[in-house]
Amino acid sequence: MKTRITTLSLAFALLLSACVSAFAAGAEQSVESTGARSSEKAIKSEKLPRESETIIINAPVEVVWNAIKAHRSSDARRKLLSYDGKIAVIKELFEEVPVVGAAECTYTETEDAPLKQISYRMVNSNRFRTFEGCYTLEPGTMQNTTKVTLTAKVDPGIRFPFWQDVAKSSTQRDLKATLASISEIATRKSAK
Repeated sequence: MKTRITTLSLAFALLLSACVSAFAAGAEQSVESTGARSSEKAIKSEKLPRESETIIINAPVEVVWNAIKAHRSSDARRKLLSYDGKIAVIKELFEEVPVVGAAECTYTETEDAPLKQISYRMVNSNRFRTFEGCYTLEPGTMQNTTKVTLTAKVDPGIRFPFWQDVAKSSTQRDLKATLASISEIATRKSAK
């Protein structure tokens, strides 16, 4: 099943790549200081809507908070570069960004309100123009549960027909995967 989904994703990415090539002919491209490509007529990143996903995790707020922090280096794609007790700097490789392909992004996670909110914001990227959002935690309605809302605003840095729809779909998929990973970490820690 996963192979079929990956094959379909690859076919979709190739189709969109062909569309990009066709529409980009003659369009001026510039490289910004972040290295991300953008069109002269690009829609400003500020106009992008924030996407969000919410999950209820069967673990207390403190355990979920620590699971988010543990997620910073939970697999080979993420590397924790530094952490001063409040701000973490993370370098992450996004391997399957539609049309763009692989993208590398260094961002900060700032613990704004202990046990309540962690925000993140891009420092630099070889592809993205915008990468920001936040985790918001609050006690769930049942004892020892936590409601986690993860928001994100991501601009892939390239323009093609329906790019906003593709970015929205990709961002929502990534939000769900991130929350599932954090839930798994928190549940495992809570069971100990």
